[in-house]
Amino acid sequence: MDTDAGNFDLKIHEKPTRTIPVFQNPENQIVSSTLDGELAFSAECVFSDPSQVAYLVDGIKDKLNFIDDGTRHPVTLSGGEKELLNLATALSVKPGLIVIDDGLSFLNSKAKKTQVQRLSKYMKDTGSIILWFTSDISDLIFGDTVWELTLNSFTEINKSIPIQKYQHNNHPAGKLHLIADHLTYFYDHKRIIINDLSIEILETRCFGIIGANGSGKTTIAGIISGILPEYLGEFQLDIDGESPTIGYLNQFPEKMLGTVTLGEFLLDLQHFGKLNPLVVNQAL
Repeated sequence: MDTDAGNFDLKIHEKPTRTIPVFQNPENQIVSSTLDGELAFSAECVFSDPSQVAYLVDGIKDKLNFIDDGTRHPVTLSGGEKELLNLATALSVKPGLIVIDDGLSFLNSKAKKTQVQRLSKYMKDTGSIILWFTSDISDLIFGDTVWELTLNSFTEINKSIPIQKYQHNNHPAGKLHLIADHLTYFYDHKRIIINDLSIEILETRCFGIIGANGSGKTTIAGIISGILPEYLGEFQLDIDGESPTIGYLNQFPEKMLGTVTLGEFLLDLQHFGKLNPLVVNQAL
């Protein structure tokens, strides 16, 4: 590695037999419309024997307990479950190099630790290399060697760097009320995501909801924000007795950016009845 003059070149002396990336956005790695198809895709790119592909798919399913129906679309998975799916398919073809581009950021701390242990065992068993790029400083505890990348340097650092803790401040009680009474939500009218949840939070200013990957956090956020109105039971959210204006930040930031092209924007206007299709050419 050459780090002269503030620049660097990364050289691999022995080319890996196979390199597999794990993307920062797990949705960018998913190519199939079913979970079974997604599990088989990587193996089909490497092996021509259908029985070997089927064997690998069955092995992945045994490790992913959230795959209860292979015909499900991967979009029905949570962000963390999509990352677990991508890691499993990446490992299934025994790559010599895995490049993880912040690809564990959707996992909770327990799931992340489990996956790091799995990756560590894979390295020891196969002699493969894993390059893990992360923006979370707390991930430094997992690496055998740790390097910091800036705009003009690439430097090995000490893993004992103290992690800054948040300062606790005492604030007066707020006036936010959240009440759920026997709240139930089905995905696609079939699969239960939230089952008979009853909770009462009164006189609060701020609260957080934590849970394992796939436990329904995004669904709760969708119900709170009004994006998912088709639920059973009762749900109430108010601030000092009035319904608040709600802002929603999606876990996939690109979904907040709207359309990419003018053509897509015009199609959206037509879809929502804001533009007559007959005058599209005039609009252009």
